[in-house]
This record gives sequence, C-alpha cells and structure tokens, in this order.
Amino acid sequence: MIASSVGVTLVVAAAGFAGAAARQDPASGRTGTMVNACTNPVLERDLWGWGPQNNGAPAARVPVKAHVVAEYAYFQSKANGADPQMYLPQKRVTPGDSWTFAMDTWVKGPATGVSARMQVDWFDEAGKNLGHDDGADVPVPSSAEEKWTRVAGDFTAPENAATANVTARLEAPAGMAWTSTACDYRPADLAPDPGASGAEPSSPPSSSADPSSPVEPPEADPSADPSTEPDESAEPVAPAASGDTAAAKFNWGAPAWTDDFTGNAPSKDWGLYDAPGHQHGNRKPENCQVSGGTLKLVSEPNRDTCGMAHKRTQTHGRWEARVKSTGSGWMSLFIIWPDPGDWPANGEYDWREHEAGGKCYTGYIHYPGHTPKRQEKLPDNCAAGGTAQWHNIAYEWTATRMAGFVDGKLWYEFDCKATEDLCRMPAGHLTIQNDDQGSGPGNSAVTEVDWVRGWDV
Repeated sequence: MIASSVGVTLVVAAAGFAGAAARQDPASGRTGTMVNACTNPVLERDLWGWGPQNNGAPAARVPVKAHVVAEYAYFQSKANGADPQMYLPQKRVTPGDSWTFAMDTWVKGPATGVSARMQVDWFDEAGKNLGHDDGADVPVPSSAEEKWTRVAGDFTAPENAATANVTARLEAPAGMAWTSTACDYRPADLAPDPGASGAEPSSPPSSSADPSSPVEPPEADPSADPSTEPDESAEPVAPAASGDTAAAKFNWGAPAWTDDFTGNAPSKDWGLYDAPGHQHGNRKPENCQVSGGTLKLVSEPNRDTCGMAHKRTQTHGRWEARVKSTGSGWMSLFIIWPDPGDWPANGEYDWREHEAGGKCYTGYIHYPGHTPKRQEKLPDNCAAGGTAQWHNIAYEWTATRMAGFVDGKLWYEFDCKATEDLCRMPAGHLTIQNDDQGSGPGNSAVTEVDWVRGWDV
C-alpha cells in the first residue's frame, strides 16, 4: 500500500432516482435537499438543461456555499421581470406514471411575500404539446443570505406522453434575484425518508468554505465567461488523500475483506484470466503484477492484457478502491459480474469505466432480465487531474439503491424501486479489467490499484 497524497475537493453530480429530504445541518448552517436526482442536478460543470423563460433574466452558473450538497446553482439576476420563469432539465416519462418534480430555490430582493411552483408541459414522441399542468404554490422567504426552500409538485403523465418539460415560476414583482439548484425527479409514491437505509448519505459533503459567510450570487454580465467554469488547461492538482473515502464519510464500518497488494503477486483471493485471443485482448496472468505496494494491470501494444476476478460472491455490497490509470487506447474497468454468469440475463454493473488516462469517469449499469440488453449510462465525473491521478472510487448496491462515489462524494444514485429491476442481479463478484474495445492494438496502458475493500450489507 503506497503513501497517500494531498486532498482536493471535487464537484460531483448525482443521477438516477433517489429519495430526498429537505434539511438543515445546524452544525454547518447548510440547508437544502440532500440527494439530487435529475440530469445535471447541481450544475457541476455547466448550465446544461437550465435556462430562463417568460420574463426570466439572462442566466449564469454561480458558486454557492450554504447548500447541503450543491456547490453551484442556476442564477437569474434582479433584472427579472414580474413572475419570471425558468426551465429545468427534461424528463422522459411513461403515460400514467406519477412524478414529483422538485428543486431547491433561494430568492433575494425587496418583496417578502413571494411563492414558487413547479410546472410541466407534456409532449409526445413526435413533439406535439399535450398540455400544461401547474404544481402547488410554495411560499419562499426572501433572504439576503443563502436560504434554500424546497419547491415540489406532483404530476401524472397524460396519455401518449413521452417527455416532461419541467419549468418553475416565481410569483413575484420585477427586480427579484432568483437562484435554484438540486433538481430532484422521482416517482410521486417514493416519499422522502431521511431515516431509511440508503435514502440519504449519513452526513453532508464537507467543504472548506466558511458557512458563516454565505455567498451572494454575482450580478455580473451573464454573457461573460463564468469564472467558475473548469480550467482544463490548468496543471494537474494533487489527488484526494487516501482518507477521502466514501467508507469513512458514510460510516460503512469495517470491511469484510481488503487487499493492500503488499506482496509480489496477486493473492489467492483473485482468479486471473487466461484467455488468449479473447475479443477484449489476450488476457494473460503475467500481465497482472504486484510490486511496490500496488497492483498493476498492464496492457501492451500486442493486445496482451490483464483481467482478474475476486472469488467472493455476494448479493448486495459495497466496494471501494484507490486507483489511477495511465496510457491510452485501453478501457479500464471495475465491474460487478453476475453469478451465475448468464449475460445479459443476469445483468452487469460496470461501475467505473473509462479510457486509461482519460479526463472523466463514467460507466454502464446493465439491467438484469432484459434481452436485448438495456442499460443506464453513468454521468461523466471529471475528477481533479483526471483518471491518471489517484482517486478513491466507490460503489454501493443494496436492495433499495445503487450509488457511486468519487473521493467520498456522491457521484450518481438510482432508486431501485423507481428503476424496475435494475438492482436485481441474483449475486455477483468484483472484477478488474483492462479491455481492448477497438483501440488497444498499438497502445499501452496501466491501471494501478493501491488498495481495494469490500463490505457486506
């Protein structure tokens, strides 16, 4: 196990469906909804899916300090007209389904008695407008300091509906600044339950920001380049410290097993693939190497590569690893592979998948019981320094939810009740692989693992 290095704070997104609860953390002064569940809920990199509508002022993406999860928000300045509106990310729907569409909002300005509501315009597959529904008006206090109020509405998709265009309306005079974040879409019968296992993290993400000094959204020219956009030309920053783990932050307790790779070969707990001519490369045990306190999966230009499987099978669990990858052309993967290995009938959970050395993590969660296969693509998580730097990547699979984490922060989340049989793999085991998915020949790559741990749930 190698020495850790200096930590950083990352901004991450949650995706999928999740129970959420409006809450206040008295210790930090942070308020807001704990789990965000629509596409681009916390505007981690850009304004995608958010925009002004009907008297709404030009918008900007701004940093916030006092929200329990979000570090960025969507901001319409005091140039707003009377009763401004904003649009939020769209949602694919099925006719007859009932949904709760929600967001956290903060209003600042001279008026005190204002309210906000969620709204939906329904469209069919051809883009025909099927009608408009309004949610209930929710009182929103006007505050000079950050104060987040949850605004939610329950809606039922009409016949032939395929898309919900979600919007929000602020009933207020002109001149009110309006900030929103943490959009949360989930089935209407999935009530918030902050005490339920897996319903929300056990503690909010930490921040170096001073919670006693709430930030005010800037009223600069929104057409200018947002100062908060990531600087992709910047020098790589130090990766997260080894202690920035989901296990520590969410109190997972002692692992059922761990491997720190302190020997000179993979332990007997791993099975090494030996399949020359496999479609994803020539898998050879000698390309799975342990030295200097780390496991190294070595992929070569001649398509020789490493794949290995942990021998412990379980139904549900948590896994976390400290990992980096360098090179190009090869895909670096952590997978929960089904037992029995009837694919695609029993599913496949690719909870970390990306090109070696790439900027961003992603993955694919393949549904059990679907032929042809059905899958959910995970949102890109462009961690500081990219995948070539050390990061702690974690995955949770329970009977109620599926979630991913990067350096102890929530990356994505799915609610098992809302996603049919996504979580119903009979049982599975961890695999670590470097795969040729078409661009391996002529390229080299190494996936390096400092440690990996597993938990029962």
